[in-house]
Amino acid sequence: MTSETMSKAVCKVTPRDMEPVFEDYLTGEDWCGYGFIPGDESPDLPVPDAVIPAGTYLFMQDDWKEDEKDLLLKASEALSLEGIWREQPLEETVYIRKISEGSRTVFQLFRRFI
Repeated sequence: MTSETMSKAVCKVTPRDMEPVFEDYLTGEDWCGYGFIPGDESPDLPVPDAVIPAGTYLFMQDDWKEDEKDLLLKASEALSLEGIWREQPLEETVYIRKISEGSRTVFQLFRRFI
């Protein structure tokens, strides 16, 4: 299922950072492979390379724009700020999923509540 790709990165920004470095919202992005939602397995589908672990997450989705350089950084910043607003600590791992269907591609970001 190559229409869905997964990678993960680390958000180095903490709620105590008063002047965070913008690039620290997503660092060390690693390719995880292809994936799909657990439970969608069937004999005619390949085994996924990457699955987001079960848990409770903050989630964001938007249209993917190749030409918008800071799109994922802005989205990761928004998730971090939402966690602060909710007073909920988040894991530093950010899961990044890109899904293509037809001519449209969207991205999704996930950060797990601690």
